[in-house]
Amino acid sequence: MKLKVKTPKEHKADNRLHQRLVITLPFEYFTNQSARSQAMRNKTTNISTSGLYFTTSNDSLHQGDTIKINLAIPVEDKRFPDNGTISTSGIVVRSDKLPTLDVSKANRYGVAVTFNTDLILTCPS
Repeated sequence: MKLKVKTPKEHKADNRLHQRLVITLPFEYFTNQSARSQAMRNKTTNISTSGLYFTTSNDSLHQGDTIKINLAIPVEDKRFPDNGTISTSGIVVRSDKLPTLDVSKANRYGVAVTFNTDLILTCPS
């Protein structure tokens, strides 16, 4: 079963159009840099109906890049069937190197993505 999710366009908190939720959700993304793109796994820092933000050590994401996204719906969220996913694609609007106090650690980047397609909820039959 698939369901398109369309959302209201108006939310004024934080001067944003959509309400942002500070929540950690596992997701995977694929870049369009090659025909055989490998899935990269990560977790959201925050998310809204218009985009998401996450941190990564991957420095290959740049402003304007398009990525395909599959978000896992947490099993404990009983509003949706187990093993459901939300799929969409998005455009990287920002990828900033984050400050670090420990030079022995790998660089981290904060990546902001805006969704450019409807969110598609897929639930197993």
